[in-house]
Amino acid sequence: MTAAVVLRAPAPSAAPHRPARALVAAAVAAAVGTVAHLAGGGAVSAGGVAVGLAMLLGPTWLLAGRERGWAVLAAGQLGGQNVVHAVLASGTPPGHHDAVAADVMLCAHLLAAVAAAAWLRMGERRVWRAARRVARVVVAWWRTVRQPPSGSREDLAVAVAPGVAGPVEPTALRHAVFRRGPPVS
Repeated sequence: MTAAVVLRAPAPSAAPHRPARALVAAAVAAAVGTVAHLAGGGAVSAGGVAVGLAMLLGPTWLLAGRERGWAVLAAGQLGGQNVVHAVLASGTPPGHHDAVAADVMLCAHLLAAVAAAAWLRMGERRVWRAARRVARVVVAWWRTVRQPPSGSREDLAVAVAPGVAGPVEPTALRHAVFRRGPPVS
């Protein structure tokens, strides 16, 4: 009895896409956290948003090594939004941030995290689908460019006397027309 050897292709590496994934996930969480802070009546400073975004880049870099499911994305978004919201709240004077009840803000953060996770997940799938389509088109184009022509001009020049235009036959149909209907009489 012989043992069968199964060869598997290695999983595609996400290393080239890790910076883009990390930056997009951190930016979405920072934007939603900033909007939530504004909706709660807080003030926003560019420095506070930059600090919040910088704090999110480390964890998102670690999570961006491979494609994640929507539950992991939602948990990461919820955590990231709360980090940015807390950073911005620490710079707000007391009494300026209690315009919205905590339970309403928590529900808003949960809904925003689920929506952002679904958007990130679908967006990444669509980007990969578009990349595969572009790759197929480029490969097909490259194959047609690299194909040598079926007939050369030197062969035609030898067959035709100098100064006389000879018949030129097409080597292949470029387009074909099919029509449905009764035969023409």
